[in-house]
Amino acid sequence: MEDHPQVGATLATLAAAEELVLGLDHDERRLARPADRLAVVDACVRLAAVVESLLVEVVGEAERVDAARIAVGCGLRAWLADRHRLNPRHAGALIKRAEALRSLSTVRAAALAGEVAPAQAQAIASVLKELPEELAGAEREQAEAEMVAFAGEFDPSGLSQLSKHLLGVVAPEKAEALEEARLAAQEKRCRRERRVTFTRDGVGGVRVNAYLPVGEAEILISQLDARVNAVLHAQRAALDRGDSLVAVRTAAQLRADALLELGWFAASQGWAPGADGGPSARACAPVLRPPAGPGRAARPARQW
Repeated sequence: MEDHPQVGATLATLAAAEELVLGLDHDERRLARPADRLAVVDACVRLAAVVESLLVEVVGEAERVDAARIAVGCGLRAWLADRHRLNPRHAGALIKRAEALRSLSTVRAAALAGEVAPAQAQAIASVLKELPEELAGAEREQAEAEMVAFAGEFDPSGLSQLSKHLLGVVAPEKAEALEEARLAAQEKRCRRERRVTFTRDGVGGVRVNAYLPVGEAEILISQLDARVNAVLHAQRAALDRGDSLVAVRTAAQLRADALLELGWFAASQGWAPGADGGPSARACAPVLRPPAGPGRAARPARQW
């Protein structure tokens, strides 16, 4: 191993841990009892969480001093992708996770101590980022400590829903005004960051990734769900009649089909002139309606 005296102890510990894990006798578990297997799973989950938190921490340290560019002449994202064959998007996401935790020393310490799982740390960072700017420094520190404590009770999804409760804990006398300011800022952020991307997977499919303001997204959701429910009803009726030739599709498949049908319907109506090679469409103004107030952003996103 190349000599790195300034981090020698860290590298030695990691090398020893890697050697121990790689040296495990996997045949030992062949006749293990169910409870024993769960104990191994439990230990692996805890170890993986601590190691992942350490990875995020050291990635952040390296990014802050531009270590990759100084040492090897390229950015950290490119180095991670080349050195470890990571998807560049995955490498970039790792750096963003580290940056999100940069100023949250209490969260980072808890994650490195194994008290907060990596996904929980991400959720906490998102909640704290959404806090109104009007909160003072001491209140922000209290909010961070409260969220770390909540991690002992809530999973990442639950933590992400605690914004309003958190304001009531750290600033009860002005919680209502701060919540309105938070929701207004949230509405503006969601509209600013709205996007849809299509990624061809190279094996015959296209992955669709979208982020939409909840109010406008509900319109799309209601249309897709109405179509899905109608087809599901017809599908169940056919099965009840004993029709063994009916094509059974899952709800997820039906939503995909409904989305494609919307595309075909738009094409048949000439909704986007020029999409078929004809005259170019004139530039259109965004069709999103103006926000109806901060309360609309508070509606929970529907889970499909």
